[in-house]
Amino acid sequence: MSTKSLQIRNAIIGLHTASPVAGVASTSIYTDWHWAIKPADMPAIVVEMSDEAEPQSACIGDLNSLLQIKVSVISDGSDAAATADPIIAESYNRIMSNYSLGGLALTINKGPTTRTRDVLDKPVMITEIIYLVEYRTARTSLEF
Repeated sequence: MSTKSLQIRNAIIGLHTASPVAGVASTSIYTDWHWAIKPADMPAIVVEMSDEAEPQSACIGDLNSLLQIKVSVISDGSDAAATADPIIAESYNRIMSNYSLGGLALTINKGPTTRTRDVLDKPVMITEIIYLVEYRTARTSLEF
């Protein structure tokens, strides 16, 4: 069995692959963009687990944890921001319309959004949204 945090990441990926997000093929959804994405794959979505705060006691035997999930849209073109915008909006709508992720999460809140430029084989824009996912596990297991 996998940890609850990996299950959460996979559930968010599932929200993006069940049907295309604003024209992004399910084959252009990644878990690590640094090595996988080629210019022909753009626009692409990357769903990564990031930091987790120290768990807090929820009740006897249970812990609440706060996981950061980073959803990035990598886009290119003369107006990369305009390319990314509908993808970001649809991604957000899918995540927030199912914010318990089928019972895996207690709640999801949107954190900061950042936009940066980088170069793969050509200039790209990376738009990242951090989601703060609160979830509960048993004190004795990360799989709960």
